[in-house]
Amino acid sequence: MERSEYRQKGKQIVRNVGDKYHEHVFTKIAPVLGKATDAVGPAISDLQLFSTAYKESLLIKQLAKKRRKDHPPRTRDKIKAVAGIAQTVSTGLYLINNARTPTAEKLGLEEKEYDHEAEVNFVIQKINERQDSQSLSFEEIVPLAYHAVTDFLEEVDGYRTESSKKIKKSIWGRTIRRRLGAAGLTTIQMGGEIVAFSDKIPEVPAHEFAHGKGVHSETQAQIISVIAQIESGNPSLEYIGYQQWLRILMQSNREKDPIPFLEERNLNPRTLKELTDQRSFFQKESQTRTGVSRGVATVGKVVYDMLPQHTQEKATKINHYLDKVLPTAINTLRKNPEQTIEQAIHTIMLKAQGQGDAKTAYARKPAALLANYREGNSEHS
Repeated sequence: MERSEYRQKGKQIVRNVGDKYHEHVFTKIAPVLGKATDAVGPAISDLQLFSTAYKESLLIKQLAKKRRKDHPPRTRDKIKAVAGIAQTVSTGLYLINNARTPTAEKLGLEEKEYDHEAEVNFVIQKINERQDSQSLSFEEIVPLAYHAVTDFLEEVDGYRTESSKKIKKSIWGRTIRRRLGAAGLTTIQMGGEIVAFSDKIPEVPAHEFAHGKGVHSETQAQIISVIAQIESGNPSLEYIGYQQWLRILMQSNREKDPIPFLEERNLNPRTLKELTDQRSFFQKESQTRTGVSRGVATVGKVVYDMLPQHTQEKATKINHYLDKVLPTAINTLRKNPEQTIEQAIHTIMLKAQGQGDAKTAYARKPAALLANYREGNSEHS
């Protein structure tokens, strides 16, 4: 047997284990953890103090050490260790799902080259057909999105997976938005609790509910979110799903300014306004400095004002020169190091999980898979 055949056989065995685990174990665990997190009003995720396996291992090691009689283990140490172990177990229960057969594969979807212009025109047509659908608040979207995603995955998997049904607001919302541009998060260390950092993006509930049901990949969560909503039979959810699809297409081809590009293709005024408002909001957030950045800038200004006039002029010239000669990424790092470093960490995490960079995981791959979905679905051809 060739090495490739062994590799393929091993991959299939792992997939079978992942599929069986999800069907027979995870579907029993997720509802219990979901009910537990939903029963707590505030976002438990905001209280995470020991989120890394490294810290957890140190805490466990600390408790395992033989202490002298005059230094018995403190109650605080025991609590930290229990919290660390609980988070590690919860994380493991979710991450085993990575071995599952991807939803796109179950649907027979493959990443193929596609006509970007044709996809955009098709999605705009579908959005325009639903432009008069009822506008929903974020709170109204949540239960509808939950049932749409649950029903869709039941049809694909052949069994139903219940999970956390709530989306909580995070007290760190503004900080996360400014540093990462993120709108939502499913915290597997906290039993699949879902928190929202912004209610400006209506597809966040469906995307995060997909994660809560054991879908770890961002690409898979994107296509599940879109297809579940456009096949929900609810015009308002269909409108949100197609709008998400359009956003994916625009993000996969960022060299074009999306608003004029979409105006030329007769996207309706309602959707244009929504997309413009969303973009303006996140641009303003990304340009707003956090408290640490403002503090550093204040100290820098004080030091600058203390310099002699000729030194200030030289410093200003050097700064302008650096703006011209350095790459945009380096200049962004110089001016807003906190946000740039956080985004880099997010990209590194995605790549470590084999998902590629953010643009690939959230836009390029989903756009290609959705084009293949439309190609093979007569209703969307």
